Amino acid sequence: MLHFLVALFMNLGLLFPNDTHTLKLIITDMNENYTGTLLVSLYKREDSWPYEPRKYFYFKKSEKSSLNPFVCEIELESGEYAIALLDDLDEDLEMKYNFIGLPKEGFSFSSGAGIKAFKAPTFDDCSFVIEDDMNMNFEMVYWLN
Repeated sequence: MLHFLVALFMNLGLLFPNDTHTLKLIITDMNENYTGTLLVSLYKREDSWPYEPRKYFYFKKSEKSSLNPFVCEIELESGEYAIALLDDLDEDLEMKYNFIGLPKEGFSFSSGAGIKAFKAPTFDDCSFVIEDDMNMNFEMVYWLN
């Protein structure tokens, strides 16, 4: 009988509630080039920003996908996060730069944070808290397009 009650409560989410939420990323101003992958880098701690993401998500672009807006969803546990996006045209998982250090591929950051004096924004600039399903808007930036 006890096993039945535990199984019932687990299935109903009463014993161990499911604390994951859907974050819908709505990305505008995406390059109309249908090649490549959108790389979503997820950060959970300030000390890992911007070089050691907790997790990556990959979304392949194709001619069948709408690029403006480009919409994708990720599942997250409740908590504080920051996100960096890369329109990875050559799918090498790295930002490409020109000879003077300007990005050659598109990028964006959560919470509307932008580049300041040619430096990436801080974790605090980009951080957000998710406690329920939510939508987040991103505007891609292409400096050399």
